Amino acid sequence: LQHSFQRDQQMFTINQRGFMLMKLLLENPESVMSKTAILEHVWGHQFDPQTNVVDVLVCRLRSKVDKGFSKPLIHTLRGIGYVLKS
Repeated sequence: LQHSFQRDQQMFTINQRGFMLMKLLLENPESVMSKTAILEHVWGHQFDPQTNVVDVLVCRLRSKVDKGFSKPLIHTLRGIGYVLKS
């Protein structure tokens, strides 16, 4: 299942998990989302917090929505989580 996302009149296609992550970040702007919170929201159950699935998903989402723009939307707070800032 594919979803569309638009940034500055540029359209992107993202997968279901990418969409769920983007929706979580958009619904909580400027709020830091921990990896645990992202795991629970996107995957719906407990995962080993040491897993890198969140990092991989964020990396893939960034490659779509931040690439080519001077200001990134998704920011990493090392050891804490991720935050959406405009």
